[in-house]
Amino acid sequence: MIDVSIIVPTYNRCALLEKTLISLMQQDKKTIVVEILIIDDGSTDNTKLLVDEYKKKIDNLRYIYVEHDGYRGGYVRNQGIKQAKGKIIVFLDSGMIVDSLFAYEHFIAHER
Repeated sequence: MIDVSIIVPTYNRCALLEKTLISLMQQDKKTIVVEILIIDDGSTDNTKLLVDEYKKKIDNLRYIYVEHDGYRGGYVRNQGIKQAKGKIIVFLDSGMIVDSLFAYEHFIAHER
C-alpha cells in the first residue's frame, strides 16, 4: 500500500525537474511508502530520458506522458490523481526543492 503520492506535473522543464528529482531522491521516508509520479504534458525536451535515469535511483518513480494540446495544468494534475495509488496526494512543481522529511511530515500531519 502506498502512503503518499507525490505528483509533479511538468512541461519542457527538464533542468528544473532534475532539481526536484534530486531532492526527492534524498527523502527520509522512515516507515512510509512513497510513490512519485511525473506527469509530462507533452514535453519535447529530454524529460523522459531524465526520468528514466532517475528511475534507477528512486523507488516507485513513474513517468506518465500526456499528449500535448496546449498547456493544461489542471488537466495534467487530474491525470496524476487518476494514476495515484497513495492515501495522501501532494503536488510539487518542477524546480521545487523539498526537505528530506517532506513526504513523511505530510503523512504525519494528515495522520494527526
